[in-house]
Amino acid sequence: PDHVYVLHGVPPFVPFDEPAEVCVTTEGSRRDMALHVREGDCNGREIACDDDGIPGLHGESQLTFVMEPEQTYYLIVDTFDDGAAGPYHFFIAPGVCVEDEE
Repeated sequence: PDHVYVLHGVPPFVPFDEPAEVCVTTEGSRRDMALHVREGDCNGREIACDDDGIPGLHGESQLTFVMEPEQTYYLIVDTFDDGAAGPYHFFIAPGVCVEDEE
């Protein structure tokens, strides 16, 4: 099932007044996860998505997107299996996601 998180104004980790790159990852979830970022509202333009993008880790996802000041973003965390339920992890950090080199 989808879980939706609203990011608005400034990222939680640093105030900013110009565009900032943001990394979102589900590393450590041990589940087949997908990430989507939409601009404005839940039905807004999709600006980033990833399914299984962490090299060497099956099913975990990561993406980098540019967050604009005063813009609202919807972060959608989903599982590949529609019937899946249970805990997961996701992290948001400033900067570009780093690929694992395994």
